[in-house]
Amino acid sequence: MASAGILNSSTVFFHLLLLCASPLCLAASAKHNITAILAGNPELSEFSAALNSYNLTAEIDNRATITVLAVDNAVMAQIPSLNLPADAVVHALEMHVLLDYFDAAKLHGLAAGSALAASLFQASGQAKESAGIVNISGRTSGRVAFTPYGTPESSPAVYYQKSIQESPYDIAVLQVSGVIPIPTVEAQPPAPVTSPASAPVTEPSASPAPTPTPVISPAPAPATTPSASPTPTPAPVTSPAPSPATEPSTFPAPVSSPAPAPDTEDNQPPADNGVSGGMASWGVLSAAAAVQAVALVLWC
Repeated sequence: MASAGILNSSTVFFHLLLLCASPLCLAASAKHNITAILAGNPELSEFSAALNSYNLTAEIDNRATITVLAVDNAVMAQIPSLNLPADAVVHALEMHVLLDYFDAAKLHGLAAGSALAASLFQASGQAKESAGIVNISGRTSGRVAFTPYGTPESSPAVYYQKSIQESPYDIAVLQVSGVIPIPTVEAQPPAPVTSPASAPVTEPSASPAPTPTPVISPAPAPATTPSASPTPTPAPVTSPAPSPATEPSTFPAPVSSPAPAPDTEDNQPPADNGVSGGMASWGVLSAAAAVQAVALVLWC
């Protein structure tokens, strides 16, 4: 009878071990379920889907004293435009899981102070040095900012918006304004920046190409104009040649007037009569003078 009682007790203990090892018992041991928490907020559905697709939900559910910084669907829609590799997206999501408990009261208690919290990215061992540590600081405006550790206060930050669920010292789910930047995520955008940079380089190279074409076109224009200018030059040279020919033709016109003079020379006998008459009168005068001279001599 005693052995039967021992057998029955051992059988019960064995069944208890099987029950505790079952998935139902493991689920009951978990204090929170991040998927169930986010399911009550449709505006956080994309963030919940990302945690599931990158297998981060189990990591969150298996940890205690944790804070999840959720972002809405509008913020999640901007992540694909960054063209980030899958591991960079995982690190960005891990940066939003803090391995400490921060509820709304604790955040506002920071006032103008600050606190540091390691993230799931830091715990993964993939972060370089302190790249996975988040600085939580209260700003003078009354807002609470989340920035990567070691960045200046003027650097871009995301801000606390509201509390989704708080289970003291177990899990706090808070909504923030954006994705916390980390060096691995910020180092990727140069890839899409280089592709548009090459496009503008080809456009300026094409614009100077047409520039030499108009420079060459004016060059032949002056070449034709000087060749045409010497052609009219001989024309004025030939025109003065006929002008002297016409001038001597005008001089013969007055010469033609003395041409009738030979016709008057044909009537030279009357001209000779005039001359002979003059000679005759000269002889009479000479004779008269001689008579007066003789008379004067005789008188003396």
